[in-house]
Amino acid sequence: MERVNIVHLRMDHLRAASAERKGMYHVAVSCYLACLEQVEALGDHRARRYFAGRLAHCYRVMGFEEKARRYEAIALGAY
Repeated sequence: MERVNIVHLRMDHLRAASAERKGMYHVAVSCYLACLEQVEALGDHRARRYFAGRLAHCYRVMGFEEKARRYEAIALGAY
C-alpha cells in the first residue's frame, strides 16, 4: 500500500470544498481528483465514493454530463 500524507489529503479536501462554495468548479475538480487518487491509494472505499460523488456534482454543474455519470457510478458503488 502506498503511503498517503493525511495532512495533504485534508488540505486538498478543504481547498476543493472552498472552491466549490465559491463556484470555482474547475479548481474544485482538480482538488477532488487529487483526493480521489489519494484515497484510492489508501484503499478507502467509503472516501472513494464520497469524492466521486463530489466530482459528479461539480462536473454536472459545469455541464459535463458524461463525466458526471461516470463518477456518479463510482459514488453509487458500481465500480
